[in-house]
Amino acid sequence: MNAMPPADAPALQSLVDAVSTTQLLRAAVELGLVDRLSDHHLGSTELADTCATDPSMTRLLLDALTVLGVARRDARGRYRLAVDGLA
Repeated sequence: MNAMPPADAPALQSLVDAVSTTQLLRAAVELGLVDRLSDHHLGSTELADTCATDPSMTRLLLDALTVLGVARRDARGRYRLAVDGLA
């Protein structure tokens, strides 16, 4: 296998980032997180209970959505959608 030319690395990383972002958003929609966050401020444990998901994995997904700017976390650790009309 040949090594990738260094000039191609940024383009490949952009594709990896796009796929990862798509998968995060898809998971949030399929698990029902987006619907529940559209109308409520909820903690990760509440969301995990409501969506029947693992609490630690739910928190990781919510934190990733926060980094992407899709969700916001308030001072009390509750999440809400940061993008109007997403649901």
